[in-house]
Amino acid sequence: MKYFTLTIIATFALSISNVYGQPADQDKKPALVFVENGDGNPFNGQTYISSLRGASRNGNGNSNGAFGNIADWSVDMVVSEKSPEQAANDFGGFRDNQHPLYQGSDALTQNSTGLGALGWASFGANAYNRASGVGSAVFGFNNIAGRQDAESRGITGDDIGQGVFGYA
Repeated sequence: MKYFTLTIIATFALSISNVYGQPADQDKKPALVFVENGDGNPFNGQTYISSLRGASRNGNGNSNGAFGNIADWSVDMVVSEKSPEQAANDFGGFRDNQHPLYQGSDALTQNSTGLGALGWASFGANAYNRASGVGSAVFGFNNIAGRQDAESRGITGDDIGQGVFGYA
């Protein structure tokens, strides 16, 4: 009888853990989502991390104080709760007149018009990054692949194919 009771208790415990356990993957909220057009269909392959995560784009992939406008056929997995200028100042404060060979105009080299995957068919991931060139890819921490003052929205022959990894 003792073993029968233990078997019943074990069976009950397993059934309760299955009922109240973590939901299956298909029942969870997706992390990567498409920007949608007015009909609720994916718009030009624009893919981003859901704003439910926090430190993300606004709903439906919209820009905000940290992120620029996502480009067509791009994937944006960048995380940032800071504006580009805040991130540039907080993580290095690098300026173009601090280089031993090039002397610029004292501009923050990591400042930009917005973070995220902003160039046509670009990919951005990790923290405080910007991919603004066509087909550019950026990984790591506080990096820019492409121009910092403009976004390439189509294949024009310039500003193409940058890849940046690492830290600023």
